[in-house]
Amino acid sequence: MMHEQPSRRYYASALSQLHPSHSYKAWGRSQWANWRDELIFVLKKLLTIEQLEPVPLAPQTVHQEEWAAVYFERILISTEATVRVPVNLYRPKNGTPPYPALLFLHGHDTTLNVAATFASYGYLVLAPIQRGFDERSLSGQPAAATCSQEFQLLAQLGINLTGMRLFDAQCVMDYLLRRSDVDPSRIGVIGWELGGYIALLQACFDDRIGATIANGALIPAESRLSLSEHCPCDTVPGIYLYADMPDIAGLIAPRPLLIETPQTSPELPLDEVLSAFKSLGAIYASLEAAGNLDLDIYPGQDIRYSDKKAVKFLSKHAMAHF
Repeated sequence: MMHEQPSRRYYASALSQLHPSHSYKAWGRSQWANWRDELIFVLKKLLTIEQLEPVPLAPQTVHQEEWAAVYFERILISTEATVRVPVNLYRPKNGTPPYPALLFLHGHDTTLNVAATFASYGYLVLAPIQRGFDERSLSGQPAAATCSQEFQLLAQLGINLTGMRLFDAQCVMDYLLRRSDVDPSRIGVIGWELGGYIALLQACFDDRIGATIANGALIPAESRLSLSEHCPCDTVPGIYLYADMPDIAGLIAPRPLLIETPQTSPELPLDEVLSAFKSLGAIYASLEAAGNLDLDIYPGQDIRYSDKKAVKFLSKHAMAHF
């Protein structure tokens, strides 16, 4: 006889009875703006962003290299009084400034090779190191990750780690848009895994972002039951009381959004992602913007770079003037 799983059953039951207060009801443009403003207000409260005090960015270049197809720089940017964010900058050798630009947000895998790849296509790319990883971990060591512990420590202070990461990303975006070699009308954000989640949130809050690519981030509430060893560092307590991921991603509408997901990931069941994407599609359709939403299902189970649609998507949208 199989043992019962009361905790799993409790969570599933609670989700089935949940009625998020800000689920989108396909109102169309007449009520969409009010819904968007209200949900963004709630999300900012949950993310504790308003507790963080920005300071002058004071960018400082600490290292430079010339590579085959791009120029590389390591820059430090201030976001809070005691915080300096290390940012990798990849500047293309081809093309003429001002360049279209991308903010690249990594996940638990902090490899940034893909950022350099996009720079070789003609984008200026900024890739910040997120809190909890590498030199921004509690140990301060390369390849270190203390994100789970930092989430718990910050939660005891009433601060949300996802909100802090989003705050950093917003500051890096501010710096990006102040550069004279960047075209502010051609800006995109791209993220993988937890970076994809941050990318979605940032595009929700920042209308300066023209196009968004989020990989492995459209995880509906039900899918959390499948995440046997999921790191809690991207948790936003209370978020499902207000909205599920399709609603949150829908805040980006009608701007261009590409959702990427692996085909056979045990942690991202494809049928659940497709169901969430259908709900997201309804939001775009209600705003007559279905053509600005796309989905890339790529082979395998790992959240990784897929070039099946990303480059063409950016060429179609981020290269255009909005």
